[in-house]
Amino acid sequence: MSIKGELLNLTWESKFFKSKIAKLVFTSNANIIPINKFQQFDIVETSIDTNKLALLDTLINIGFKLVTTYITFSINIDKIYTDNNLFMNNTNLIFATTNDIKYLKNIAATIFTNTRFRTPWYSIKNQKKLYSTWIEKSIYGRFDNACLLIKNNKNEINGFVTIKRLSTQKTAKIGLLGTIPLFRGLKIGTQLIMTACHWCYINKVKKLYITTQINNIHAIRLYSNIKSQFENSFYWLYRG
Repeated sequence: MSIKGELLNLTWESKFFKSKIAKLVFTSNANIIPINKFQQFDIVETSIDTNKLALLDTLINIGFKLVTTYITFSINIDKIYTDNNLFMNNTNLIFATTNDIKYLKNIAATIFTNTRFRTPWYSIKNQKKLYSTWIEKSIYGRFDNACLLIKNNKNEINGFVTIKRLSTQKTAKIGLLGTIPLFRGLKIGTQLIMTACHWCYINKVKKLYITTQINNIHAIRLYSNIKSQFENSFYWLYRG
């Protein structure tokens, strides 16, 4: 059995996780990939639209396993910015600094436990390492362009959100969004989304994308309440 596609060696991921990792992508002029080609890698990942059920069946038949399902929403920045019922009155952006790195790394390593970077493909140790590295590099403007904070009147960090401008320049996406466990239930998530929207407005970004797992009902309810638009849903699958 075989499949048409292209295997892309994920150099950064392979080095970071100390494993041979590739991504299977599908293009119109793709060649047939023999099954034994997949065996050259420890993990082969791919993502497909949830409406491609025949392709899903094929992938499962050649050894891929469904890891999780994601759903993407988009926010029209101009619309949300002018909606007085949604926009937060506090428009001062608080950027994370190097002084926040140690604390945020520890938090990021513990709250992102139910993602596609999970066992048995990725160890808990590597999962923690990924998210702590992600937020640290975002503070420096590398992985993502900015890491913004919500603080209370005691100057305590209540939550954080990272944002990355996409290649079109008029769009951006949220990378990490997290509420400090001590402050859950205080609608910090809504404040973080509004903060990200304000960053977009200042930087002339017109549309903001955010992706979450389809079983994260709390997040989906949050994005629905701020009148975001459904964009797409897709499966992540791994072989290895």
